[in-house]
Amino acid sequence: MLIDDPVSDLEHSCTPTERRNVRRYQLELLGSLLVYAALLFVSVANVDRLAGTAKVAVAILPMLGFAAMTVAIVRFVMKTDEFQRQSFVTAGAIAAVAGAVVTMLLGFLENAGVPRISMTWVWPIDCAAFGIALVMLRRRYR
Repeated sequence: MLIDDPVSDLEHSCTPTERRNVRRYQLELLGSLLVYAALLFVSVANVDRLAGTAKVAVAILPMLGFAAMTVAIVRFVMKTDEFQRQSFVTAGAIAAVAGAVVTMLLGFLENAGVPRISMTWVWPIDCAAFGIALVMLRRRYR
């Protein structure tokens, strides 16, 4: 494998209880991603047909899946040991800074005529930065 998979690495060096927690997390995250994708499809397909409160409600419908993702992530982090939790917190701090740098850069580039990107890209940018930071931290502590 070219890129380390932090969850896979975690899974192979776990106790049976930790392994169950990883599997539960993977299932919860996958389920919430599927709910998010389905609600996003419904939202995008129908938001232009509505007005007022109904339009707003349908526009934010995918947030239910996003909220479920958040719960799955927090639940998983709370069940990890102190070292893993510290790694997640450190990676999160690095991701927050990296995400801020990237989004600020994109904001300044708008002044130069670069097309504006949707705010929905901020979280995926932060997730990518988190993943990269976590892989780097895992390699550091091997």
